[in-house]
Amino acid sequence: MPALAQQSGWLAVLVVQLLVALCAIGCGFMLMESMRRMPGNRNFKQTVEFSNIAMFYLWDPFYVLVMFCYFANVLLNLMSLIIQSGQVIDYVMLNTYGCAPGLEFGRTLAYVCGTKTDSVTPFGDHSVISGSLVIVGVLCAPFAVQNLDDNVVLQYLAVIGLSVIAAIWTYLLVGEPSFPTQLPMVTSTQGPLIGTVLFNFAFASSLPSWVNEKRADVSVSASFAVTMLYVVLLYTLVGVVGGMAYPPFFTMDQNLFSKLNAGGSKIGRVTVAAYPMLQNFTSIPVLAILLRNNLVQIGAERNLAILVAVGLPWVLSVCFYTGKGFDNISELGGLATSSVINFLMPVVLYMISLQHGNDA
Repeated sequence: MPALAQQSGWLAVLVVQLLVALCAIGCGFMLMESMRRMPGNRNFKQTVEFSNIAMFYLWDPFYVLVMFCYFANVLLNLMSLIIQSGQVIDYVMLNTYGCAPGLEFGRTLAYVCGTKTDSVTPFGDHSVISGSLVIVGVLCAPFAVQNLDDNVVLQYLAVIGLSVIAAIWTYLLVGEPSFPTQLPMVTSTQGPLIGTVLFNFAFASSLPSWVNEKRADVSVSASFAVTMLYVVLLYTLVGVVGGMAYPPFFTMDQNLFSKLNAGGSKIGRVTVAAYPMLQNFTSIPVLAILLRNNLVQIGAERNLAILVAVGLPWVLSVCFYTGKGFDNISELGGLATSSVINFLMPVVLYMISLQHGNDA
């Protein structure tokens, strides 16, 4: 966000986030109204997942295509979080102990301790089962086999942790020698900002699972308003203050993490390591639960659904852990599938649900 504030302008960061947030809220309401219009579900008394909504309203070939996009999107997001968490832990181990342990696999498994500092992992391009991936699996799997409402404590931890880390970042950024570097208000370069914000606000497809678990007295409108306001203000604060803290760096291969990690503050470096682990360890179980619930709703046996939702992303993460192959897949595939599932399909399903109501 700081680089985007430098590139697109501070006012653009705020306005684009507000517009996309309103769009995301609209898509969320449309998807939930489609859910409500299904027979016998006026008050959300039935367990209805995204797969059920798509199956009910869509013609079979389109349903298969949409569910392919849905499962691909959840898998890509899960793999991204697992891989990112593992890489952070690897570099913590490297900085602490001098190397990161793992098993290199070829004809046989062999112990290896990665020491490289010029690649995305300490293992370079070698195919390995990193010890950090084992840690991620052990920590996240027990929560992934539970229900969404069993993960509420983790979500409180994530929100409180994010707020504390953002406050620490703001304090450190204001203290940078270059602060306040002047930012443009708006520029003609808005594409990267719009793409990033669209990805950040892609939450509509998770709403059916949330509606199934939320208490009856929880207001949907209030939940949307508080959540969106919090996210927009927090991201704008970090983006604008971070953009003002450094000379323009949006043309270089740098971000807020690399800037803080290269700074002189030990607590800044600690937060760089803590942030992805805090956010990822509380998000991985939720995405695995969404994947599992939708697999069950399309007919998979529960134990098989758990195995696929928990095991498959981890195995694929091992395969794509080193090198840049996954980055290339997720950059295009993640944004494409997310746009279809979270912004296009809610509108399509809502329009079809209106037609169903007229036919009835």
